[in-house]
Amino acid sequence: MHEKEEEGEEEVSEQEVMSKGTRVHYVFWDGGPGGGAQYDEIYHYQGKYWTQSYASGFEGPYDTMDEALSGEFLGVSNAVERIENDELSTRELVDRLTVHGADPGHVVEINDEEWEVQEDGTLAPVDPDDSDSSKDDDE
Repeated sequence: MHEKEEEGEEEVSEQEVMSKGTRVHYVFWDGGPGGGAQYDEIYHYQGKYWTQSYASGFEGPYDTMDEALSGEFLGVSNAVERIENDELSTRELVDRLTVHGADPGHVVEINDEEWEVQEDGTLAPVDPDDSDSSKDDDE
């Protein structure tokens, strides 16, 4: 976990971080009827990282992106629909993700690419040619 702000650092408000900072990571998830849809986000502001999540609220500062990334930002379940990160490549992000409770075949958009949960709980890129050929077979 992170230390609270060290002596000499000015306290930064959630509103300031979210309005003046840059969103560098987000997870969009939809819990379905009654669960609602939410974003969990990481912001970069004044050289530090701050998190805003449904489960934990506003937290920070963290010194690095990796410190800010935690289970709630790296988990893939059936509710997770999209994950975007402006500082990590798609492969770097996928390598950090953990699938838990997601059914095989569940598709998640990661940095604008579709990835599918496999039987063994890993993620594999969706081959766009596969989806096109299945359409041809149906005709």
